[in-house]
This record gives sequence, structure tokens and C-alpha cells, in this order.
Amino acid sequence: MSKLLTIFCLFVCVGIAMGGMQCSSGQAYSRCGSGCSQICGDDYIPFCEVGCVPGCFCPKGQLIDRKTGRCIPCQPNLPE
Repeated sequence: MSKLLTIFCLFVCVGIAMGGMQCSSGQAYSRCGSGCSQICGDDYIPFCEVGCVPGCFCPKGQLIDRKTGRCIPCQPNLPE
């Protein structure tokens, strides 16, 4: 009974947390996004791709504009 109650509470809490997550400026919530900088113009760091981070992210091929805070088409600064 205790395990069942714990599992039920876990699903309810996760459901509430997921439902309450709202993203702005063209971003969408993902349970597994990149840990890399999401700011257009920041340097790309390869090791930040390891693992995943929950949060709000721009669509693929877009990053956050530092001035407006909105998602814009932008490629990360790759090292030469």
C-alpha cells in the first residue's frame, strides 16, 4: 500500500509540474534539452552536450537573441 501511494504521489507531482511549465518567446518545454548556452553569439562548448537538462528551449536551428530574448535563426559559434 505504501509503495502504491508513493508511486501515485510521484505521478501526480510530476503531472502538476509538467502542466505548470510555460515557456515564452517561441520556446517549448523539453524534459531532455541541451545543457549548452542557448544565447545566439555565445561560443559552442562540445562537452556541454553530455546528458540532458529539463527546461525551455528554442526550436532546432534557433537560439535566443541577447537583445530581445526571443528565438531567432542562429548557428552556434563553432571553434575553428
